[in-house]
Amino acid sequence: MFELRVQPQQHVIDQGDDGDNFYVIERGVYDIVVRGCCVGQYDNKGSFGELALMYNTPEPRPSPPPPRGRCGAWTGPRSAG
Repeated sequence: MFELRVQPQQHVIDQGDDGDNFYVIERGVYDIVVRGCCVGQYDNKGSFGELALMYNTPEPRPSPPPPRGRCGAWTGPRSAG
């Protein structure tokens, strides 16, 4: 795994994107937005991207778009091993 430094308003992954990484949130607050509406939030913990990796499909569920402030996450590519 490697560290991914995320800037405010930077998209990490969007719903429907091809899943090529699994993400583990180390710090920061991420809103989960579906069709322009906030439906949840990751607050300094959580993970996403695993379903797309496991099933080799685009990310099927809402994924965190821009974080609210300075954030960090750890990510690992599909080919890690």
